Amino acid sequence: LYRPNSGRSAQEGVALMAGRHMPRWAALWSLVAAVGCGGAASFCYNAPDPVPPELAKALTLDAASRKSVEQHCLSSQQWEALEAMARLHASWNERINVVSRKDIVNLVSRHYMPSLALLNVFQHSAGMATLSGAKVMDVGTGGGFPGLPLAVACPETSFRLVDSRGKKLKVVRAIVEDLGLSNVEVVHSRIEDVPTEPADFVLGRAVTALPTFVGWVDRFLPQESTSPWGIDRGLLYVKSGDISNDLVELGIPELDTTVLSISGLLGTEEEPLGSELGYSSVLHIPVSALQRQTRTGKQKV
Repeated sequence: LYRPNSGRSAQEGVALMAGRHMPRWAALWSLVAAVGCGGAASFCYNAPDPVPPELAKALTLDAASRKSVEQHCLSSQQWEALEAMARLHASWNERINVVSRKDIVNLVSRHYMPSLALLNVFQHSAGMATLSGAKVMDVGTGGGFPGLPLAVACPETSFRLVDSRGKKLKVVRAIVEDLGLSNVEVVHSRIEDVPTEPADFVLGRAVTALPTFVGWVDRFLPQESTSPWGIDRGLLYVKSGDISNDLVELGIPELDTTVLSISGLLGTEEEPLGSELGYSSVLHIPVSALQRQTRTGKQKV
């Protein structure tokens, strides 16, 4: 796509879109939009195919959505990028099921906002982007959740998005390229085959049973638990339901963990966001708890 300051002219962008995944008429429409933005605006995005007006409205991150994470001081350009990303997800979803096609109108409320809710787990420092300098790994990212929205919100954070499903990662790669997200690495692999590179935080969203997930990812976590980001380094797992049995199996006391509701993180009284999709809360297991679990000799999956 054409992006100002990308080193690609509007004409080159049209040619690329026409040859890759955009009809010629839609590519020309994008050029008109780019010219309408003056060609020099900081952000001027267009989805591969324009989404219908009623859907475009549903993909808007409204004032209430923005207020829920206002302490992280996202710029207007970042909000524009998030809405552009939502349009790209919706457009790609016509070709590759990233989310249920019947559920696409709820893309923001059920996927974007639960992803952005994780911002409120961390402390924001004045004058710095949230999670500045951190390394984050999103395992089982699927269509890029929660990693892609967080990558826009945290431009000074390195994100590694891992999944074994090539079709969905095709969408993720295209969005990363189209939005110029230089802080995102996309890895197409089974997690067992991914080289070990330490991450400050490992994320997962209802990927598999918690003990299985911990067994997959604990080798990516660092030795040092304390961090400058408001919570200890460790695992952040988005899921629903009772976790007591999972923690017993792992040999981790509940007191060593923290469970936060997504709705609570976003400051809403409504039914827990994402609950109908199998997740409504965020579990934090710090590195220190996982290290104690290892020392007790509790068998891992």
